[in-house]
Amino acid sequence: MKARAATALRVLAAVAIVLAAHLVLEAMKRQLGMAADWRAAVRESVLLALIAAPALWLLVLRPGREARLARERAERELRESEERYRTLLELAPDAIGVHTEGRHVYVNEAMTRLLRASSPQDLIGQPILRFVHPDDREQVLDRIRDTMERGRIGSLVEEKLVALDGTVVRTEMRSRVVPYRGRPAALVVIRDVSERKQEQERLRIQAAALDAVANGVMFLDREGRIEWMNAAMAAGTGYALAEVVGRRPDLLRADYRDEARDRAAWEALSRGTVWRDEYAYRRKDGSTFTVALVITPVRDERGEIARYVAVALDVTERRNLEYQLRQAQKMEAVGQLAGGIAHDFNNLLTTVLASAGLLEEQLAGDPGALEEARIVRHAAERGAALTRKLLAFGRRQRLEMKTVDLAELIADFSRMMRRVLREDIVVELALKPAAWVMADPGAIEQVLMNLVTNARDAMPQGGTVAIATSREVLDRDAVLRTGCVKPGEYAVVRVCDTGTGMDEETMHRIFEPFFTTKSVGSGTGLGMAMVYGLMTQHGGRVNVASEVGKGTTVTLYFPAVAAPATVAPPAERRRSAGGTETILVVEDEPGLRRAAQRVLEKHGYRVLIAPNGAEALRILAATDGQVRLVLTDVVMPEMGGPQLYQAIRAMGRRMPVLFSSGYTARDVEEASALEPGLPFLHKPWSVQEILDRVREVLDAS
Repeated sequence: MKARAATALRVLAAVAIVLAAHLVLEAMKRQLGMAADWRAAVRESVLLALIAAPALWLLVLRPGREARLARERAERELRESEERYRTLLELAPDAIGVHTEGRHVYVNEAMTRLLRASSPQDLIGQPILRFVHPDDREQVLDRIRDTMERGRIGSLVEEKLVALDGTVVRTEMRSRVVPYRGRPAALVVIRDVSERKQEQERLRIQAAALDAVANGVMFLDREGRIEWMNAAMAAGTGYALAEVVGRRPDLLRADYRDEARDRAAWEALSRGTVWRDEYAYRRKDGSTFTVALVITPVRDERGEIARYVAVALDVTERRNLEYQLRQAQKMEAVGQLAGGIAHDFNNLLTTVLASAGLLEEQLAGDPGALEEARIVRHAAERGAALTRKLLAFGRRQRLEMKTVDLAELIADFSRMMRRVLREDIVVELALKPAAWVMADPGAIEQVLMNLVTNARDAMPQGGTVAIATSREVLDRDAVLRTGCVKPGEYAVVRVCDTGTGMDEETMHRIFEPFFTTKSVGSGTGLGMAMVYGLMTQHGGRVNVASEVGKGTTVTLYFPAVAAPATVAPPAERRRSAGGTETILVVEDEPGLRRAAQRVLEKHGYRVLIAPNGAEALRILAATDGQVRLVLTDVVMPEMGGPQLYQAIRAMGRRMPVLFSSGYTARDVEEASALEPGLPFLHKPWSVQEILDRVREVLDAS
């Protein structure tokens, strides 16, 4: 319209110029008085043409030609521009579409692929809401209205689209208003972020999993500095992430820095090798714990080591349990050895004690010889006491279990305890009553005496011994910490001294038999070994805490029991003088067999002897019921005591069988599968002990 109006104006201007030129010529003719002949007419026409031609050229022809050329150039440039933009749109990696009145009017190839269409024509004319997920349709409509009404560029938003095949595609899009074929339209640029979102979700899940995992995890950069650690590592060390980022893990180390080990670790990691080792770590509060550390190199896309992942497992509890297991296995092995030695030694001591007892009876009229016999007996009794300690350590000492109140027992024991302590040692008692346990009072007194004696020897310049009782409920964690068998209520005894204390190396060996820190001749090294054995035999545990220069605390844990309704007074034991019954003694040790025979015969019994169970059966068959009691050893060649017992019962004989052994009755029952409670005589026995036990069994039958 503007171009046509300009052309019309130029034509009118040219006509006006011609008219003006004609008027000028007419005026000139009148002034000159020219005649109106043909020559004048020619001259006028030529002059008029000369005047009008430039005007027509300048005002009409030239501007029209330039306008046409400009229009053609503009149209050509527009077509070229459209081609360029179309090419750019088609080559764009993002999906691009134009829609008007809610329908697609243009889509590029990327949009075709995004919506799973075979060609753009499948999308042209389709409603745009058809491809919007139902969850996002309301916000899409609001955004289109806002964009079209205000004509502004839309903000970057996330939307879910639904392709022609039903696939849900997660996208990011931005829109703006553009002219399209003479009217406004919405240009939308869409980017498929499904893979990115999936990767972000995967990374989020991985990060959440790493943060939730029970083990500590750290990311280290190529220089070994901390980049990140998870919640478990932060909780385990007490450090917040901000406190450790950029610092080396040496911040956490509590153990000695072994440069050779650290250098070997970094050399292995630099080669891409996984490094495994254990380290002592120190928490922010100063407490220490042991970790099993696994460091793995992580390579980038070029195959170069980019960082390291360190996984730390707190193995403090496991190491403590392993130590307890090793100690228990060591104590069990040494206990078996001690029990075996004590058994063989008891056989020898029984012969010595029996012979010494007989000599004392025979030498009653000779004071000098009688004294020598007593010296022999006292030496044998000391040997018997030593074997009892070995058996206590090996948990094979025979116990007389009853319900006792530890507070009452310790109160009674304190009177004797004060006699073994020096005057410069103060005794403090804090005894809470009703600490009832199932225990052997004599064994508990042995335990306390050993602990008090050790406390006295650890305080050469005097000090304080404090004994306290309490009842405590141990949960699972406390059971693991103390080594007790199971959670529950325990009666607890703590014996504390202010002595010299012990170092860690000594602490690791205190329960070993014959280990002692005392000078030669000052102790056997069996005191704490006996404490360990007796506490284990009672189903309890003993823990020791000590520090050089700060004293020692020994804690005894006994399974607690309910208080008894009544406490029966101890029965008086009657000393036996002997009898006249026939007794069969079955013993493979000749000296011991002869000693038993002499003792029993001297006190009126008729005694038959057999070296093993098979011979004993032949004697029983030959005597036809004359034998009233069988006194048999447990372990013998050919046929031992338990097998002899079964054979006697198989013969239909009902006479009592009294077992005798350097092992305990418990060991006999466990090894032979005999019913518990059979009569038992523990070796080494004295003359009076064998007489009392034989009479007791005969009278009970």
